[in-house]
Amino acid sequence: MIASKKRESDNLDTERIKANLLQLERELQTIDLWELHSNYELLRRQKIVERSRQERTLREQSVVEQNRLIRDVRLYYHFENIGVKYFHPYDEHLCYLIREKLREKKFRIPGYTHMYVQVSDTLENALYRASKLETWNVCGVAILEDFGSYATKNEADKKRIVFDLIKQGLYDIAHIDKLDMSMLNEVLDEVERGELT
Repeated sequence: MIASKKRESDNLDTERIKANLLQLERELQTIDLWELHSNYELLRRQKIVERSRQERTLREQSVVEQNRLIRDVRLYYHFENIGVKYFHPYDEHLCYLIREKLREKKFRIPGYTHMYVQVSDTLENALYRASKLETWNVCGVAILEDFGSYATKNEADKKRIVFDLIKQGLYDIAHIDKLDMSMLNEVLDEVERGELT
């Protein structure tokens, strides 16, 4: 079929294509495609996690002027079989309060405007999800190993857990980017006193 479609100007080696297709056919008869897919997926995941680690190391080693005001703080999470409103309404409410207080105090950050906290059950899973795709945001990571028990907690405990996750993620960002920890602690203490006591 390829040979019949080939024009004189085409630079195709039909014999080589035929040999490659025959080799591929032999390989596919002995290879488990699902296992091959799983191996490639694992390699892809490891590459993303490693890129995330390298990006965090570069941020930690660099000295960048903190010249931008914060625009947003958000909590994102990924757990197996957990829906999108798992931490609702505490995640949105607490992030809003923290963001507003940081803006009031003119909290400055280097080059980005959005601080996201990525929560998962392991550091590797959080780093996989925290891979930086845009220049205007940065992700901190937080770990909640026993995420399944969250649903059984009372409302005060749920609010505390969500606050602690946000705090953990913001501390992660602040440590890496050398942010003003005293101002961040002041804001987090204000929110904690107003919302959790």
